[in-house]
Amino acid sequence: MFGVGALVAAGFACSGAGGRGKASKVGALSGGAGTDGPGPAGPPPAVAMPGASGANEAATPKPAAGGSPARLDGLPGKVPGSMAGRARDRGEAGGMEGRSETDPFVAARWSMMGYDARNNYHNPMETRLSVDNASQLEVKWTFEVAGYPPGTPVIGEGKVFVLATGGLYAIDFVSGAEVWHNAMLAGTSSVAYLDGALYVHTGAGAEVYKVNAADGQVIWGPVRSYERTGADGTSSPIVANGKVYVGHSTSLEVIDSGGAQAEARGGVRALFTDDGSDAWHYFTTNLPENGAMVWSSVAADEHAVYATTGNNYTVGGPNSDAIHSVADVDGSRLWASQVRADDLWVATDFALIRNPDTDFGANPILASLGDRQVVAAGDKAGDFWVMNRSDGSILWSRANLSAGSSQATGGILNNGAFDGKAFYVLANEPPAASVLVGMNAVDGTDLWPPKRFGLVTFGLVSVANGVLAAAVGNEVHLYNAATGEELKMFTTGGTIAAGAPAIAGGRVVVASGLRYTLQRSVVNNNEVICYGLPGDDEGSATGTQPAETSSGGDQSLAPTWTAIWEGIIVGTGCNGGAFCHAGNVGGLTMVDKDVSYAALVGVAAMGTNTTGTNDNCADTGLTRVAPGDPEGSLLIHKLDGTHTCGTQMPPGALLSQMQRDQVRTWITRGAAND
Repeated sequence: MFGVGALVAAGFACSGAGGRGKASKVGALSGGAGTDGPGPAGPPPAVAMPGASGANEAATPKPAAGGSPARLDGLPGKVPGSMAGRARDRGEAGGMEGRSETDPFVAARWSMMGYDARNNYHNPMETRLSVDNASQLEVKWTFEVAGYPPGTPVIGEGKVFVLATGGLYAIDFVSGAEVWHNAMLAGTSSVAYLDGALYVHTGAGAEVYKVNAADGQVIWGPVRSYERTGADGTSSPIVANGKVYVGHSTSLEVIDSGGAQAEARGGVRALFTDDGSDAWHYFTTNLPENGAMVWSSVAADEHAVYATTGNNYTVGGPNSDAIHSVADVDGSRLWASQVRADDLWVATDFALIRNPDTDFGANPILASLGDRQVVAAGDKAGDFWVMNRSDGSILWSRANLSAGSSQATGGILNNGAFDGKAFYVLANEPPAASVLVGMNAVDGTDLWPPKRFGLVTFGLVSVANGVLAAAVGNEVHLYNAATGEELKMFTTGGTIAAGAPAIAGGRVVVASGLRYTLQRSVVNNNEVICYGLPGDDEGSATGTQPAETSSGGDQSLAPTWTAIWEGIIVGTGCNGGAFCHAGNVGGLTMVDKDVSYAALVGVAAMGTNTTGTNDNCADTGLTRVAPGDPEGSLLIHKLDGTHTCGTQMPPGALLSQMQRDQVRTWITRGAAND
């Protein structure tokens, strides 16, 4: 794996703000190489490795309450407003102060680098921006940060959160004014937001922190993702299942100290979100096989975590250039499926540096194709792979999405988006071109003729409500995802690096600016730019918003009571199932839409816990559904599996993250009966 951040770490790039890691593989900006011809005729079979004898460490039990998790209580988490961060175009007017939780800008969410833990880069809750009005987008504000800001901006509670090499920023979503700046936390990855907290993986020391989203103060941390010299914080945090997950990697491809390459191994670290204590730590290889770093973000469903791996360093094996599936209960290996063997690469060995370097630098995407649950990813050779999540077997693949690749820029340097129908992927054609491909998710056939650009891309694509946004060089292109018709194009003034445009609340937010001396085409401007619809903030404080219908949207996922009733409650049988509420379980009868609404919204929790502890639900102080307050709603706790009263809803497997976001958004917007 070869890329921007590694050059910065080695001192090749003229960064003034401590960039580290492999090309900001926050998702990941890598750089790779491939041959001009097709790859091998067939990949090696999946390699299963039991947890006890595999490459992972044993799970670390969570300490009892009152333990001593790693903390840095003395860190000055909040730094007064810096002159390096300033809003332009709108000044200080029109901020979030005084706005209600039902305001669409407060309710808007883009919670992690790839939107959620499944890395779909798809916001199913977006209704304001559509293919009908995307052409009207205009610049709302720009904000200058210290250092450069690789990664996807994260949106939550009326703020835009950006990690740059000059610190962590919170920016007012409406006005673009600085809310706070923590200069002590810096890096080249994206952050993750959940329930008023941010999770940060810094560049220096590969340290994980939990931060208060309201003021930037550190709650816990640092916890190192990998305890060895040269560790990089390039993997963006993913939050799910009560844990925060980060991949770990090292800069030893370009900086080797005393043969450290021989012992360096990639892996995934899982920490409990409440206190930062260890859940488990998984390693991708068993020595003497080394390397196989996890540069990018991982993905998670209810049962497993998925990671893509880079090349081996000096000793090869079956775990590089692969997708790994890890059991979330204890960090044991479920399977590993290698797509290309014998990919050894380090810059410190003249023989090895001439190798192709065609590994994965991109995050895995979790998708549902009918009744099949799959994981997909593209590699730096320009190939795209779709595998069964159950065993790692390959369902289909597309070779050579781009005509060529290089060690510096790929192939598929970063990954794509999935909207339930198609995968959308950007691939580089070095030295100075790239291509956007839309592929039918079932068989990989083209949706429309590929789009070609005269720029190398370091960015990604995202999609919401039928609008596809592609970050190519210093340009943002907006398309109709279904037809490929271009709707709008913006020039940002800086190269968009390792991040996607975040789409939420009818707005598109990008971070631009990159330093990479091997690519003379890159432009640095260190800016966050917000595009919105004309007059979109007028009347916003009162919660004014368009109807929940627009072309291209999936109305089964709309944040409305009708969609939730039909798609979730009826869809899972909870209006008539023996284990739900058809029989007045917990004093709640859900026989039809209106009766159920009246029994849920604004009604205090009651009934007896059915798990055997006999705790009374009334003692929780929660409301079944508290309009505007998801965390005060027992329903949210039951859907997330974090309840202390009653049983999980629905019984069995958790709802998908998109469905839970659907309910959370509906409650945040006031839990109206439509």
